[in-house]
Amino acid sequence: MPLKKDPLLESLSDTRDRLKTADSDGRIPVVCSDEALREMAKRKPLKKSDFLAIQGLGDVFVERYAEAFLRVIYQHKNTQVKEVHVTKKSRRVLADYQDRLTDVSRRNRNLYSGKLATRHAIDLTDIADLEAMRKMLLFRGGKPLRLTNRKSVVSSDDRNYRKLTTLYREVNRDAKETGSYPLHIAYPFIQGRLPGEGFEIKAPLLFFPVVLERKAMDFYLRFDRDRDVVINRDILLAHVKFNNLGDIKGMPDAESLTVKTIDSIVIPFLAKNHLNVQNADGAKLRFEPFEDTVKADFKRIKKGRLTLRNYLVLGRYRIYSSKIQEDISTIIAEKKYNHLLDDLLDNPYDPYDYSVENPFTKSGHMAIDERRLTYINNLNYAQEKVISLLDDHDKLVIWGPPGTGKSQTITSLIAKQIANQENVLVVSEKKVALDVIKSRLGYASKFALFMDDAHDKNTFYNQIKQMIDPLPPKRTHNNDRDTVDAAIDHTINKLDKAYRAFYAPDAHNIHVHEVYHRYLPIKKWHPDLTPDAVYKAFSKRFHTIDKAALQAIEKRFSNKQKLRVMLTYLDALDAYPLIKRMNTKLTRSEKLKKKGFEEAFLAFLEPYRKTVFWLKRKKRTHFIKTHHADLSMLFKRKRHAKRLIKRM
Repeated sequence: MPLKKDPLLESLSDTRDRLKTADSDGRIPVVCSDEALREMAKRKPLKKSDFLAIQGLGDVFVERYAEAFLRVIYQHKNTQVKEVHVTKKSRRVLADYQDRLTDVSRRNRNLYSGKLATRHAIDLTDIADLEAMRKMLLFRGGKPLRLTNRKSVVSSDDRNYRKLTTLYREVNRDAKETGSYPLHIAYPFIQGRLPGEGFEIKAPLLFFPVVLERKAMDFYLRFDRDRDVVINRDILLAHVKFNNLGDIKGMPDAESLTVKTIDSIVIPFLAKNHLNVQNADGAKLRFEPFEDTVKADFKRIKKGRLTLRNYLVLGRYRIYSSKIQEDISTIIAEKKYNHLLDDLLDNPYDPYDYSVENPFTKSGHMAIDERRLTYINNLNYAQEKVISLLDDHDKLVIWGPPGTGKSQTITSLIAKQIANQENVLVVSEKKVALDVIKSRLGYASKFALFMDDAHDKNTFYNQIKQMIDPLPPKRTHNNDRDTVDAAIDHTINKLDKAYRAFYAPDAHNIHVHEVYHRYLPIKKWHPDLTPDAVYKAFSKRFHTIDKAALQAIEKRFSNKQKLRVMLTYLDALDAYPLIKRMNTKLTRSEKLKKKGFEEAFLAFLEPYRKTVFWLKRKKRTHFIKTHHADLSMLFKRKRHAKRLIKRM
């Protein structure tokens, strides 16, 4: 076929030609079309499920040919990458990162398997020929081991067949989606409690790689020689984490890990790392049925007591908690990696010295060129400063507690980079943070790929479809540039006027900001003493407020006791307006006379309250006639004294 000079395309074409071999009936398979081959070279799929996104390729292609094409694509990618040899320091950093990514919790099946769920694992002691299984594990190979014998659709081992079918489907789905085959025989198990915190474990010690195949109506198990026997590092990592120990010491070579060397190499290796495992059977190779356990079963076990159990389990065990861990392991084994990763690992334990390139402005005002920013939402000065700094620095950390505007800053940063014809990848540990950024992008979020579930392919394809065939854009608000500029100028003018009014002195040389700052320490104002209420009260009373009068009032009532007395007087004035007509300058004899009236009034008040109502008027009239003369010194007119007594 006529192809453009493209090394990858030519290699894919050669692979297709090689796969076009006649089958037993003499038919030559099509494999895939020229158009699918071009699309394959363009997209460069990295796992089997990625081929399903290419038109014309289906499940048959993925099952028969995808692996061969993946090898070609990976080889091409490796030739395009500038490789750098891993230094000892970088190797130590990568190993540290790899261990930190391990899930050290009861959710990790490499550490705890209380029960066997069919989707994840099955007990081989119920299914397999144990003698044949011993030979497979001893010699790490041999003929495939037949697990079922179904001569008809209905058979006595239906239950085991259903278990194997479920496990077979789950394993193949994992292989298709992740590109790695996770099936292993787990043997033996370590059961007990780790030293220190007493973390409960029921974990495989060794993982033997196997392949589960279905031929006709039966399942076969064969040893996978392309993969190594692996020791369960998660046990040691959990022990190191919970007891604050150093690095793992003396990891055995993969070739030395066999069932023969469990007692001579593996157990001593664990002891060297402060894990003492009791092996009652010694070097004997025997199997026992898997026993279900719950957390309460471990309470009777002492901390640090670990025993070897000869469980034989076939299951989906991931040697690595994530794909990143697997990639790091490959890098460490091959001792070379991408030059971009070399830059990333440059002095990871040392703080980055920005002064070498362009020093930060630690203090002072930084001029912001708004023409270089893209405003997708409102920004304050600090956020504008962060986005401007990224023009001069390759590495930047934005730190702040929740609600300080980090997501808003990231959203504006995305808008700026997109306006500069660049792509942006946003990664977050929590989905909520991505949801916030997506919501802040507004209409622009329609042009962003949002991935939160690697297994949800339909959502991913729908997002791709919307980007390829988007809805016509529409203006959601009036964002005409001239109109927006005029609105900004109007707002700036209003702010300038407010600034001058706040800080410039008035005709009486009073600064508003000084008065305002006096009220800042007050957390709760009395409703009658707010600045606005005080201003209105003074304006109503004095019309024009003189600064000297204002300062005199402030000086007089700076004492809380004086202010309280004044407020009490005003309340009494509202209740008894006659107080205004009272004579406040009394002689000593007049004060004594006034005191005598008060005592007489109190003596009259108690029996008066107990008097029946038709006699109260007579008693009150008699008291007024008798004692109104005692208050003559307070008022100029007698009627005012009588009125005060009536109100009392």
